[in-house]
Amino acid sequence: STAATAAGTTDSARAGAGTGIGVGVGVGVDAGSALAAGSPEILWLMLRTERRLGDGNSMDSLAHQLRTNFPDSQEAALLAARRFE
Repeated sequence: STAATAAGTTDSARAGAGTGIGVGVGVGVDAGSALAAGSPEILWLMLRTERRLGDGNSMDSLAHQLRTNFPDSQEAALLAARRFE
């Protein structure tokens, strides 16, 4: 029914379904990949978050995206200098 579908959507949205975001879960590389692809600031924020959470694989992936897509950005320079804070 439409009500059940709407309720399911709301429940899924609350749970962060499909976003990689949830209780006790890091941002996740796929969480904002569409948004991140257009913004070095978002990639940098996600990378710093994953660093604090200790997710080296996500950090590596985000660092690669930042260096590849935005090599001349201030965020790429911060990454190269290892200035995370």
